[in-house]
Amino acid sequence: NRTDHVLQMWTDHKSPTNSTSALVTPDLMEETYSEVATYAAILREQGNDGLEDVSGHPINATRLPDGAQEALMADAPLLNAAAIANIFQYNMPFSSIAEEVPETAVPTLLVVGKHEKRFEPLREFGEKNIPGLEVVGADGGHSINIAAADTFNRAVIDFIKRYK
Repeated sequence: NRTDHVLQMWTDHKSPTNSTSALVTPDLMEETYSEVATYAAILREQGNDGLEDVSGHPINATRLPDGAQEALMADAPLLNAAAIANIFQYNMPFSSIAEEVPETAVPTLLVVGKHEKRFEPLREFGEKNIPGLEVVGADGGHSINIAAADTFNRAVIDFIKRYK
Protein backbone atom coordinates (compact mmCIF):
# COMPACT_ATOMS: atom_id res chain seq x y z
CA ASN A 1 0.00 0.00 0.00
CA ARG A 2 0.97 3.65 -0.39
CA THR A 3 1.83 4.17 3.29
CA ASP A 4 4.19 1.19 3.31
CA HIS A 5 5.83 2.49 0.13
CA VAL A 6 6.40 5.94 1.64
CA LEU A 7 7.76 4.43 4.86
CA GLN A 8 10.10 2.20 2.87
CA MET A 9 11.34 5.21 0.91
CA TRP A 10 11.88 7.02 4.23
CA THR A 11 14.03 4.20 5.59
CA ASP A 12 15.88 3.49 2.32
CA HIS A 13 16.71 7.10 1.49
CA LYS A 14 17.42 10.30 3.29
CA SER A 15 14.32 12.43 3.60
CA PRO A 16 15.17 16.12 3.12
CA THR A 17 13.19 18.64 5.04
CA ASN A 18 13.74 21.40 2.53
CA SER A 19 16.06 22.54 -0.23
CA THR A 20 18.59 23.95 2.22
CA SER A 21 19.18 20.70 4.03
CA ALA A 22 18.80 18.64 0.86
CA LEU A 23 21.39 20.52 -1.19
CA VAL A 24 23.94 21.53 1.41
CA THR A 25 27.37 20.53 0.16
CA PRO A 26 30.33 19.52 2.31
CA ASP A 27 31.95 22.95 1.87
CA LEU A 28 28.81 24.68 3.20
CA MET A 29 27.90 22.09 5.81
CA GLU A 30 29.85 23.51 8.75
CA GLU A 31 28.46 27.02 8.30
CA THR A 32 24.90 25.83 7.68
CA TYR A 33 24.76 23.44 10.60
CA SER A 34 26.52 25.84 12.93
CA GLU A 35 23.61 28.19 12.34
CA VAL A 36 20.93 25.55 12.93
CA ALA A 37 22.79 24.24 16.00
CA THR A 38 22.68 27.76 17.42
CA TYR A 39 18.94 27.91 16.78
CA ALA A 40 18.45 24.49 18.38
CA ALA A 41 20.34 25.61 21.49
CA ILE A 42 18.24 28.78 21.75
CA LEU A 43 15.04 26.77 21.47
CA ARG A 44 16.15 24.22 24.05
CA GLU A 45 17.12 26.96 26.47
CA GLN A 46 14.25 29.37 25.92
CA GLY A 47 11.47 27.10 24.67
CA ASN A 48 8.73 28.83 22.72
CA ASP A 49 10.02 32.19 23.96
CA GLY A 50 13.07 31.62 21.75
CA LEU A 51 11.11 31.00 18.56
CA GLU A 52 11.15 34.65 17.57
CA ASP A 53 14.97 34.49 17.43
CA VAL A 54 14.79 31.92 14.62
CA SER A 55 15.00 33.62 11.23
CA GLY A 56 12.10 31.57 9.84
CA HIS A 57 9.64 32.83 12.45
CA PRO A 58 6.93 34.98 10.86
CA ILE A 59 7.79 37.94 13.11
CA ASN A 60 11.02 38.25 11.13
CA ALA A 61 9.37 38.16 7.70
CA THR A 62 9.84 41.27 5.58
CA ARG A 63 8.36 40.37 2.18
CA LEU A 64 5.02 38.72 2.85
CA PRO A 65 1.83 39.99 1.23
CA ASP A 66 -0.75 41.84 3.27
CA GLY A 67 -2.48 39.56 5.74
CA ALA A 68 -0.02 36.65 5.44
CA GLN A 69 2.25 37.69 8.29
CA GLU A 70 -0.73 38.30 10.55
CA ALA A 71 -2.18 34.87 9.73
CA LEU A 72 1.15 33.16 10.38
CA MET A 73 1.58 35.08 13.64
CA ALA A 74 -1.87 33.92 14.74
CA ASP A 75 -0.72 30.30 14.27
CA ALA A 76 2.75 30.85 15.78
CA PRO A 77 1.67 29.89 19.33
CA LEU A 78 0.92 26.40 17.95
CA LEU A 79 4.61 25.86 17.14
CA ASN A 80 6.55 23.41 19.29
CA ALA A 81 10.05 24.68 20.08
CA ALA A 82 11.32 21.26 21.18
CA ALA A 83 10.17 19.63 17.94
CA ILE A 84 11.80 22.36 15.85
CA ALA A 85 15.02 22.02 17.85
CA ASN A 86 14.96 18.27 17.17
CA ILE A 87 14.55 18.88 13.43
CA PHE A 88 17.51 21.28 13.52
CA GLN A 89 19.67 18.87 15.50
CA TYR A 90 18.67 15.41 14.31
CA ASN A 91 17.17 15.74 10.83
CA MET A 92 18.77 18.61 8.95
CA PRO A 93 22.42 17.60 9.48
CA PHE A 94 21.77 14.16 8.03
CA SER A 95 19.43 14.89 5.13
CA SER A 96 21.71 16.20 2.41
CA ILE A 97 21.38 14.40 -0.88
CA ALA A 98 23.84 16.69 -2.67
CA GLU A 99 26.04 13.77 -3.73
CA GLU A 100 23.05 11.97 -5.25
CA VAL A 101 21.41 14.77 -7.25
CA PRO A 102 23.55 14.33 -10.39
CA GLU A 103 21.73 11.00 -10.80
CA THR A 104 18.34 12.73 -10.96
CA ALA A 105 16.43 11.23 -13.86
CA VAL A 106 13.12 13.07 -13.57
CA PRO A 107 12.13 16.64 -14.37
CA THR A 108 12.81 18.84 -11.36
CA LEU A 109 11.50 22.29 -10.48
CA LEU A 110 13.02 24.76 -8.03
CA VAL A 111 11.06 27.93 -7.29
CA VAL A 112 13.31 30.27 -5.36
CA GLY A 113 13.03 33.77 -3.95
CA LYS A 114 15.36 36.26 -5.63
CA HIS A 115 15.99 37.87 -2.22
CA GLU A 116 16.90 34.61 -0.44
CA LYS A 117 20.64 35.32 -0.32
CA ARG A 118 21.45 32.47 2.06
CA PHE A 119 20.16 30.00 -0.55
CA GLU A 120 22.14 31.35 -3.54
CA PRO A 121 25.06 28.87 -3.25
CA LEU A 122 22.57 25.99 -3.06
CA ARG A 123 20.64 27.25 -6.07
CA GLU A 124 23.91 27.50 -8.02
CA PHE A 125 24.82 23.98 -6.92
CA GLY A 126 21.46 22.71 -8.14
CA GLU A 127 21.77 24.48 -11.48
CA LYS A 128 25.20 22.90 -12.05
CA ASN A 129 24.42 19.41 -10.76
CA ILE A 130 20.75 18.51 -11.25
CA PRO A 131 20.18 17.42 -14.84
CA GLY A 132 17.30 19.29 -16.43
CA LEU A 133 16.61 21.43 -13.36
CA GLU A 134 14.15 24.19 -14.12
CA VAL A 135 14.65 27.24 -11.89
CA VAL A 136 12.02 29.92 -11.51
CA GLY A 137 13.11 33.03 -9.66
CA ALA A 138 10.30 34.94 -8.00
CA ASP A 139 10.16 38.29 -6.24
CA GLY A 140 10.44 37.26 -2.62
CA GLY A 141 12.62 35.69 0.01
CA HIS A 142 12.52 32.47 2.02
CA SER A 143 8.76 31.80 2.02
CA ILE A 144 8.36 32.15 -1.71
CA ASN A 145 5.19 30.08 -1.84
CA ILE A 146 3.58 32.79 0.30
CA ALA A 147 5.48 35.93 -0.73
CA ALA A 148 4.94 35.35 -4.45
CA ALA A 149 2.07 32.87 -4.39
CA ASP A 150 0.83 33.66 -7.90
CA THR A 151 4.27 33.16 -9.45
CA PHE A 152 4.90 30.03 -7.36
CA ASN A 153 1.51 28.49 -8.20
CA ARG A 154 1.82 29.29 -11.92
CA ALA A 155 5.32 27.75 -12.06
CA VAL A 156 4.14 24.56 -10.33
CA ILE A 157 0.97 24.23 -12.43
CA ASP A 158 2.84 24.84 -15.69
CA PHE A 159 5.53 22.34 -14.66
CA ILE A 160 2.98 19.65 -13.81
CA LYS A 161 1.09 20.22 -17.06
CA ARG A 162 4.26 19.76 -19.08
CA TYR A 163 5.18 16.48 -17.39
CA LYS A 164 1.88 14.81 -16.46
